[in-house]
Amino acid sequence: MDTERIIPASLLRKEQVHFAALNDAERGAVTKYVELVRHIQEIGQLFSVFRYHLERLTQVYDLTASDAVVRRLPPAGDFDDRTEINALITALLGAGATLDHSLQVCIRHSGADTEAFDRLRTQVYDSSFYYRLLTKLRDFSQHGHLAVCVRDGRFGFDLAQILATPHFRHKAETRQEMEVFCAQLSAHEREGRLVFTLSLAEYAAGIAALYDGFLRLVRQPLAGRTQAVHALLQRTPEHIRHPDPSHNGILLYISDGTGHALDTREDFSPVFDRLQEEGARFLQFHRRELALLRQSGRFVPLDTPSDAELS
Repeated sequence: MDTERIIPASLLRKEQVHFAALNDAERGAVTKYVELVRHIQEIGQLFSVFRYHLERLTQVYDLTASDAVVRRLPPAGDFDDRTEINALITALLGAGATLDHSLQVCIRHSGADTEAFDRLRTQVYDSSFYYRLLTKLRDFSQHGHLAVCVRDGRFGFDLAQILATPHFRHKAETRQEMEVFCAQLSAHEREGRLVFTLSLAEYAAGIAALYDGFLRLVRQPLAGRTQAVHALLQRTPEHIRHPDPSHNGILLYISDGTGHALDTREDFSPVFDRLQEEGARFLQFHRRELALLRQSGRFVPLDTPSDAELS
């Protein structure tokens, strides 16, 4: 949102500006650059939305390895903890899924290494049962179910209750993993409730790795498209010169019967650098947080690719 500005044609005086007569190749180069920049800006906004929901969660509750329900802020209205925590988690998981989807779409259309990004997504997904579970719980919550249980003063994900929920079909692989967890938790005389804070930490670290990896991969295509536009303007500087000098630097052109404007005086490179720095810091922070939580947990070996840390 707000990556583009709509200007009524009535505000443009024809005697003050001129539209560049771009050929198909030139128009294609400009359009590809504009679309990639717009999409990266939008992804940066989606990342901010994800961070907002995560920070809002930690503002309302003090999330610790014990999973105890400890409030930082008073309840919002007359809602109880079960309602509020599920509202926060549903929003967080939805934001994560939206960001992940947008990353995939942009990678496919940017000319970046799609296979490298697919390998990264597979690595993140396969390396953490908690990440896999929370991606599935997003679908679970979207189908009218609450994912978080509140029992004995603690938050958790009740796998047994989630598995038994009617009118919702889990994929066979996910169901099998959840059943293994439940069975082995029961064998250790524990109810089938998965740790809450550690699950969120693994999920946040996974989303952070995807965002950081995306920015690393898309940098080269962005540089290539930026250079293509710069080369075009160096060959034909008259495209950004206007009768009214105050408009110089703005490329006006027609595409698909619609007038477009690109302000070539604005440099997107510093914006991209800032996004990449923010993404790297976010990833480093959440990897540190995850390591600390893992160190504070107790472990029970399970027949899955990773161990289950129990509170």
